[in-house]
Amino acid sequence: MAAAIFGLIGVLVGGVLNFVTTMYLQGRHDRSALRSIARLAYDDCLHFQSTLVRALAEEDWWIEGEAINPQVGDGDRKIMLGELGDAPSQDVAAAIGWAKYLTLRRAHSTAGPTPAEFQMMQDTFCRLDVARWLTRSRRRAAPAPRPAT
Repeated sequence: MAAAIFGLIGVLVGGVLNFVTTMYLQGRHDRSALRSIARLAYDDCLHFQSTLVRALAEEDWWIEGEAINPQVGDGDRKIMLGELGDAPSQDVAAAIGWAKYLTLRRAHSTAGPTPAEFQMMQDTFCRLDVARWLTRSRRRAAPAPRPAT
């Protein structure tokens, strides 16, 4: 009888240890995946900002194919935005949304940018700058101060 009780206790302790180990490793994997998504989102923002800088300096649309395709897909973006707070997630989503909108405007434009489109480029550049800082702060333990917009 005592051997059966010790066997049962061993099974229960082993099950608890297995559960705790699995949860710990899964948490590490999730944090690592989130850091990777944040790094790629930072890179996407930086690349599109450089595209906008060249377009604004030349006072024309960027060359077709010059803007890279985003590395962060919709599924990954949902994960990242879910981890950010309300205001930061809205800022990052707005920056990404405006970048997509400008890319579509560029793709369907037959003439140079209008003054309103130049203003959109400037505003999107600033939004992307805020988004870069917010995704960068997501990679660190302590968030970076939010830049004034």
